[in-house]
Amino acid sequence: MRNFKDATMKVWAVGVDAMTTRQCEVRLGDHNGQVEVIYEDKARDDSSVSYEGMAQGEGHYLLECESLDGRASLHRFSDSLILEGYWETTEASGMWRVELGKVTDIVTGESASKPVVKTVVTTDEDEDDDYLLLEAEEEDEDDDWSSKPRRYRFPLRSDWDVNLRLPDDMTRREGKRMAAFIKSLSHFD
Repeated sequence: MRNFKDATMKVWAVGVDAMTTRQCEVRLGDHNGQVEVIYEDKARDDSSVSYEGMAQGEGHYLLECESLDGRASLHRFSDSLILEGYWETTEASGMWRVELGKVTDIVTGESASKPVVKTVVTTDEDEDDDYLLLEAEEEDEDDDWSSKPRRYRFPLRSDWDVNLRLPDDMTRREGKRMAAFIKSLSHFD
């Protein structure tokens, strides 16, 4: 079970104009699909509130809160730092968003701590063309790009290379879109 003790919960209630932000703790069971969201409720003398539930499919959770007679849903993309969903109690209902850590991309929930991809020119002796080997390192803004499409070789495993042909003027947005596509192809336990 993974514990996120410094998670942030943003709550929107139906009929209320303002959003409420509070600290919470989230516990996610990697193998058994359990989820728990715990927070202190200021309206109830700082009593602890706990929504608990199980996965109903990969990244989809149904939760219940006994103390508030509530139920909720949360949804999460694989490896995202964001869970979003709906909640309701006998007194109110609304939407909620739980951020498990510092979120730099508000849509994908990607963290700033992920490495930046740098390109390094290498020569493959079996081919006439130069390839670029992708490595996770600090970003170097002095890379000299030509105007033709570039071929890349990425060593995915010791026995498997991935070859890509990409435009040299690929934007950061296109890169993020491509990364999201590749993430969707992988299978997690």
